[in-house]
Amino acid sequence: MRTRSRRRAFLAVTTAALALGLTACGGGGTTAGGPADRSTGPAADTPATPGGTAPEAEAPESAGATEAAASGTSRTSGKRKPAGPRGGVNDTEAYAYAHPCAMTQLSLEVRPSGTLRIIEVTNTTADACLLDPLPAVDLGDQDNSGQDRNIHPLVPGGVGGPGHVLRAGTTAYAVLDINPARRTGGTEEDVNEMNVLLSPSQMPNADTRVFRLGPAAGVFAPRLGLYRATVADATASARQADTPAPR
Repeated sequence: MRTRSRRRAFLAVTTAALALGLTACGGGGTTAGGPADRSTGPAADTPATPGGTAPEAEAPESAGATEAAASGTSRTSGKRKPAGPRGGVNDTEAYAYAHPCAMTQLSLEVRPSGTLRIIEVTNTTADACLLDPLPAVDLGDQDNSGQDRNIHPLVPGGVGGPGHVLRAGTTAYAVLDINPARRTGGTEEDVNEMNVLLSPSQMPNADTRVFRLGPAAGVFAPRLGLYRATVADATASARQADTPAPR
């Protein structure tokens, strides 16, 4: 009887051990022998990317690209396309040589700077045009109905050539020095106004514009320079005036 009881106890222990072993090998466990933890893998609703790499986020547009898209213009070296009338198909030197400037396409301003009178001529259209090498300027008395006593300034000698090309939207300058010697104690004539014809060989006298000189202006041996692209160059040209202007 004791032997049979021992066999039954041994069988019970063996059966328990086998049950524990089967439990350890079954599915759903979290031991090293079980399936891998999916918490570190891709989400179930995230599509796989070819090659195993995640898609990169789209880079935001730069400020320049956004601005260009909004304005419809391209940018080159950080500079915008020039505004205004520039860039027309007729804005070329060749076109200007065949098309003298008309007063209707120009704006004119005369401003004082000491003894200088700076003549500014701007092309307000999209087409280039041609000015004479210098304007026609004379100084007179507004109370004198005739101009026989008007003063004509000296101009640079050897004036000639095709003239001054005025591109669309640009300005040409001519400088008149009404008293280059800075003389005090009187003037050659009692003058108080200046007459300006911007392109005398191409414009009628009716296009002459009159500007007041002011009561304090003293006029003596005035000099007029050629049209230039800057005030400095126009002033330098006026200093070279040594020849009576043609009338």
